[in-house]
Amino acid sequence: MLHSGKTVFVPEGTYRINVDIGIELKSDVDVIMSPNAVLKAIGSENNHSRVFELYLADNVTITGGQIIGERYPHKGTGGEWGMGIQIYDCENVTISDVTISNCWGDGIYIGAEDEDVKGAGCDKITIDGCYLYNNRRNNLSIVCGRDVTVKHCTFENANGTAPGYGIDIEPNYPDVNPSQRILIYDSVFSENEGGSMGIITYSDDITIADCIMDGKFINYAGTNVKISNTCINGQMYARYGVDIDDKSVINEGTLKEDVLV
Repeated sequence: MLHSGKTVFVPEGTYRINVDIGIELKSDVDVIMSPNAVLKAIGSENNHSRVFELYLADNVTITGGQIIGERYPHKGTGGEWGMGIQIYDCENVTISDVTISNCWGDGIYIGAEDEDVKGAGCDKITIDGCYLYNNRRNNLSIVCGRDVTVKHCTFENANGTAPGYGIDIEPNYPDVNPSQRILIYDSVFSENEGGSMGIITYSDDITIADCIMDGKFINYAGTNVKISNTCINGQMYARYGVDIDDKSVINEGTLKEDVLV
């Protein structure tokens, strides 16, 4: 556990992490990792695990370094909840320039301890310049979050168990705590098994700008979804309710690109 009001520097090296416990961060902590610092998860038999755990923690930053999950040394066969960074009920959190791969579940999960309680969840979360790849479920899950900004990121090759999205926006209790005010820009999506992005349950006010999505885009339940200056190389499901500007291109695999105005 890292207590409040600390700046922690992690130097170059490989550090093995017991993900059954994880590294728990409290409020007002800045973690700065060397680009050559690697936090490598020890294989677990539990369904739930994490490298970093943030719970009721405000004003936290994690910068630099690599997180390698326990997808391959995992000792069990069930579950899908082994996270690289698990963020519950936090405010003002920034994750920047971190590479996260090979997690049993998601690279980053934004949610709540009690998602069915009104007002639960995270506020003002920023994911900046991160590279998330080869995570088993989703590279990033936004389950219970408001005012979430994702920028300058790459989401690649989520695969292994459904849904397999680069970004999955899927509140578990959308009538109580929909995810709202989500901005995703200047990011690249490629080879994610289920698709580049899925908005699966009710969420509102989602803006996607200046992105390249190599893979389908799904909007089943999002409202006020806006796409601008973005190229989607794949099928787009449920276009209804999505505002697409005339600089965006949807290429659904036909011989001619489908330019939507």
